[in-house]
Amino acid sequence: MKRIIIVALVLTLVFSLTSCIKQVNSVDVPADFCFYIEWDCNGDSTYDSKTGRLVKQKIATKIEDYTTTFLLSDEQKAEIFTLVSNMKPETYPDEYNPLKGGTAPTRNIIITVSYNGKTKTITCMNVSLGNTPDGSKGKKFMAVHDKIVDIITSSAEWQALPDYEFYYD
Repeated sequence: MKRIIIVALVLTLVFSLTSCIKQVNSVDVPADFCFYIEWDCNGDSTYDSKTGRLVKQKIATKIEDYTTTFLLSDEQKAEIFTLVSNMKPETYPDEYNPLKGGTAPTRNIIITVSYNGKTKTITCMNVSLGNTPDGSKGKKFMAVHDKIVDIITSSAEWQALPDYEFYYD
């Protein structure tokens, strides 16, 4: 009787762990998935998921004070991969303006994604700081941008960096 109970407990435990693993890894992230993003005024902030290099302000006098390493969790990586792959980056032009109109100051957004042996870079130079997307593609692109930036800037690593040295008008 004890063996049956122990076997039942072990099977329940294995089933529970398998269920958790499937939920966490419900997205098949390609082994070669990585991305690079620049955002903010002049593309001042950057993140490279391959190396984990995160720069809060690349024009800072002492850039090393504004640089850290941030490695994505498997869950974050899966979430970003899902967003990026659903956006279908290959359908976007290399140079793109995802926003309607233009007001100063502006920002640069560069997103490079690599997976399944392919790489795509979408460059958005001098686009408005406003967030009024231009059509459904612009809305999708900005939603992906905003979520990636939110994940990065919500990290403890980002929060530990000093406030910006320079601000833009």
